Amino acid sequence: MFGIKKSLKMNKKKVGFICTSKSSGGLEMLMSNICLWLQQRGNDCVFICSENSYIHNFTEKNDINSYELRKSRKLFDFKTAGIIKGILKKENISTIISGDNKDLNLCYLVKKMTGKKLKHIYIQNMQIGIKKKDLYHTMIHKKIDYWVSPLEWLMKQAMELTNLKPEKIKVIPHGFDARKFSEEKISKFDARKLLGLKQNEFYFGILGRIDVKKGQEFLVRAVNILNNQRKQSVNLVIGGAPTEGEGTDYYKYLKKLVKEFNIEDNVKFAGFIENTSGFYRALDVFVMASESETYGLVTLEAMASGVFVIGTNRGGTKEILNSGEFGFLFEPDNMNQFCEIIEKIKNKNCNIKETILKAKEIAISKYSKDKQCELLEKLI
Repeated sequence: MFGIKKSLKMNKKKVGFICTSKSSGGLEMLMSNICLWLQQRGNDCVFICSENSYIHNFTEKNDINSYELRKSRKLFDFKTAGIIKGILKKENISTIISGDNKDLNLCYLVKKMTGKKLKHIYIQNMQIGIKKKDLYHTMIHKKIDYWVSPLEWLMKQAMELTNLKPEKIKVIPHGFDARKFSEEKISKFDARKLLGLKQNEFYFGILGRIDVKKGQEFLVRAVNILNNQRKQSVNLVIGGAPTEGEGTDYYKYLKKLVKEFNIEDNVKFAGFIENTSGFYRALDVFVMASESETYGLVTLEAMASGVFVIGTNRGGTKEILNSGEFGFLFEPDNMNQFCEIIEKIKNKNCNIKETILKAKEIAISKYSKDKQCELLEKLI
């Protein structure tokens, strides 16, 4: 049935986070970090999560008051909602924050049971995709007090595809520890040495899950064309690994492609990267190659690291790079355009120093974790 694990702590103002996902992807990491950052700023946070989950392990490591749940139903799980209501009452929580659309039904039930005194802030992490103006979604969305979109284009999407009232939708960019990347002390020489890369050669790189939607194949093909057809000497480093139990076929396909093109000396599969700030420091150019990235935290990390960024002219990447002000954009799958950009940078046929400085400044000032927390606190 259901189980609860708790650790009590004296509190001032309390905020309750709800996320029942057991995964350990970007959404779960983001929600965990927001909770931690708010607590570090003096807020008293409680996280309601699934047992044996990444989030619960995170809360234990970071001394965050947490409750574990065993959730059995996807929709209208009144029993779990009742347990959460009891937790909120016990902990005197008047604001809940969620970020997984799979939890919206549960949060709806909790708010129905608790009444108007409970405030619900939903942080959007994914594109909406299809129109959600039907009776069910309208009912669920009506109970949300603030819908937080991380970018303007996602706010517009929410306004167009839902019946949310415009005054409920706020834009608050997802934050990150910008100083960690901007103040990285490791030199490019040492960063390359740690990754096993060649010194004094041109590298562009990508960081993230090995997935067909992330664009690693496009970059492998670009290396082949640049080296074997355009006679440029360039190298690619791919940071990241397939999701456990998924994506291994695509990873094997990429390795096979590299071998077929005879570019094994030009492509480095670096695997899971623990020191991401060091990874960026080793590059000449960072590439966000996803056809349409919802947000792209790695893009911001690269900008804060002082690495020039190239990205697809779609989705969150286009907005983060401000339509080309903070980096070069290329159309998805436009190989010729991409190769021309790489050649231009490699051969120093453009001045990228000013762009790098502007990109670094905006990443630190607009997208910092403190800025996100400050704006969230106004809603809380």
